[in-house]
Amino acid sequence: MNSPPPFTVFGDHVSDMKDVPEAMHSLIKRLDIDGILQHVKDIILKPNYVIAEDWHQGNTTSPLVIESVIQYVKAASPRARVTIGEGGFTNETNRSFEINGLPELCKKYGVGLIDFNSDDKVTIQIPGAKALKGNVDIARHAFECDCIISLPALKTHTMAVTTLSMKNFMGTLSYKSIMHSRLHEKIVDLYSYFRAKSPFSIIDGTVGSEGSEIAGNPMNHGLLLASRDFVALDTVGSYLMGQDLAACKYLTIAEARGFGIATMKKITVQGLDVEKNVKHYTPGS
Repeated sequence: MNSPPPFTVFGDHVSDMKDVPEAMHSLIKRLDIDGILQHVKDIILKPNYVIAEDWHQGNTTSPLVIESVIQYVKAASPRARVTIGEGGFTNETNRSFEINGLPELCKKYGVGLIDFNSDDKVTIQIPGAKALKGNVDIARHAFECDCIISLPALKTHTMAVTTLSMKNFMGTLSYKSIMHSRLHEKIVDLYSYFRAKSPFSIIDGTVGSEGSEIAGNPMNHGLLLASRDFVALDTVGSYLMGQDLAACKYLTIAEARGFGIATMKKITVQGLDVEKNVKHYTPGS
């Protein structure tokens, strides 16, 4: 299988959640990342569980999406250690895990589960950081793994406009409050640190969330999006929520730094008619 061309986002529309596993496996296969997964030893799956809430509300990643990724990566890399890791801003991470059945899911597949907020801290400095300078504390498991897969939910955000694959790495931080000034630049700085060991991301848009990243209203959107280009992926995700791309400054900042493409007309979307799937989410407020 040939690698996908640059700036490609793969998408699918699922009308029933029972179709998610097949759609997910197809999307990941089209990314052509099996060769990468075969050589990794320690994989972190990083969903968005910022709040203790059932995924049907749109503010957390569906466990069915996570399970589908577990199935794929364990088949592609059977000797790798796989762990689900997240550090919610509200300190409700473990409760969110329980509400969404992750302890049972992890037991079923022999997968680890960790609240990054309770993990040991490792102090790093991000090379080339523009705003997130100096010492930054991240969870030890996020530091030590050789592969981390971002699995965000499709949501609007009160400060960043949208919160998707790049911003999802904020859950690895020990002190999230350091992000709140110059947020857009810091999103890109943090992504730049994890970029080398983040081969792809999948956005769970089966149920999106409008109006707030932690208290938004659910949007039944039925979308799954995947790409090796995080900037293109977040651009398409933001566009599908009907948001102003110019206001999503982290996208243009990331593009300017050479991390991907943030211009819709330059992005190839395969498997999904973008215009027919746009919904106008209420912006974060």
